Amino acid sequence: MAKAFLTQPLEIDQRKIRTEAKLLAALVSLRQQAKAFKEITVQDLCQQAHVSRATFYRHHDNIADVIIVAVLTAINEFQLQVDQIPTINFEIGSSLLIEALYQHLNLFALIPWSQTHAQVENLFGGAAQQILRLREKSQVTQRFVSQFIGRTILDFNIQIATSSQLPDQTEALALFRLLIPNRLELNDRDSHKNQ
Repeated sequence: MAKAFLTQPLEIDQRKIRTEAKLLAALVSLRQQAKAFKEITVQDLCQQAHVSRATFYRHHDNIADVIIVAVLTAINEFQLQVDQIPTINFEIGSSLLIEALYQHLNLFALIPWSQTHAQVENLFGGAAQQILRLREKSQVTQRFVSQFIGRTILDFNIQIATSSQLPDQTEALALFRLLIPNRLELNDRDSHKNQ
């Protein structure tokens, strides 16, 4: 597959990065304390994170937004990592995905707890659609396959992150390669009708 830059690096100042890390760590802590997500107020989160409410509202509309921003950042990091690889294939891509999953286990565990699955699924689908667009698939194929792949990878990640017995990274990679579709050589004979 040809190398293509999937995304431009996000330019974020260090204070914002530290604030986002504190807010995310506070959410992880609140989840581990078995607090119901719907019962957490911005005040609760800010106290736990040692961040002012003004700072919170400067960057976010609501608490779920903290998770969405963290997912966007993780996707961006992954895409930048993929851009560094001259030739990407399923084996390399799946290894990178599992490494990213294990770097962000706590983030993926927050998704079902916060009920942000639908929003995150759309983000994963969008990232997959960028890749399919580079492969010049039809628009219908892009939409359908990207949503399917995005949902499948997200569900796999959540299942691993919330498992009572976390498989080691090698096991998770073997499971991923067994369960996730690894060929996108679709027949686009009707692509001219769908564009």
